[in-house]
Amino acid sequence: MTHHDLCFGCGQANLFGLQLERDRFFVKQDHQGPDGAAHPGIVVTALLEAMSQAGGDPRAVRVDLRGPAPVGEFVDIEATAKRATASCDGEVIAECRA
Repeated sequence: MTHHDLCFGCGQANLFGLQLERDRFFVKQDHQGPDGAAHPGIVVTALLEAMSQAGGDPRAVRVDLRGPAPVGEFVDIEATAKRATASCDGEVIAECRA
């Protein structure tokens, strides 16, 4: 799947987006949710974007949020077409399955 430079998930020209590069993104202050960490929707967006880039169809998924993604930290993403995980400092913070 090709993406536009302004894609919220991976577009490098979208300064407010995730700018997901292959397997990680940086949690910016603009991504903050009510608890001071990344808004949960930001983490879910990153998981769905990574699954899409891996050739999956992320329209029907189940997401398990396990922990926060602190502002100012990198979140690492591992994804296949059917599954994606997000981790911060080696701890899994979210998992998504198609």
